[in-house]
Amino acid sequence: MKYKPTLLGITKKVAKLKDPQLTATSGILEIASQLATEFYGDYVSYSCGNPECGRELHRTSRAKRPLICGKCGEEIDWKGITTKIIRICPKCNIKYSLGDNYCPYHVPKVALVEKEIPL
Repeated sequence: MKYKPTLLGITKKVAKLKDPQLTATSGILEIASQLATEFYGDYVSYSCGNPECGRELHRTSRAKRPLICGKCGEEIDWKGITTKIIRICPKCNIKYSLGDNYCPYHVPKVALVEKEIPL
């Protein structure tokens, strides 16, 4: 099974306390930390998305992404975290949102193709 990594893992640990104010505050701290990291440097700390593991995964933007967690051995799903999914017309290469299925400029209809691009 694939697990999505979480940034720092603060929110997940605080959510177990079942205090909505602490959970909201920790979420704000995680977002602020991510923005500061993106602005000032390229060192990012993620946690394994496996709820039974939570091991920290440190990486820089130049380092290879780990494909599995070194502790629990589960596969890490980076899709949507370090990449973005878009839809593109294969004929005219116009980009569309994920809500669109067909390019409006072609007859007969042309189905859009999903593409994963780095952030």
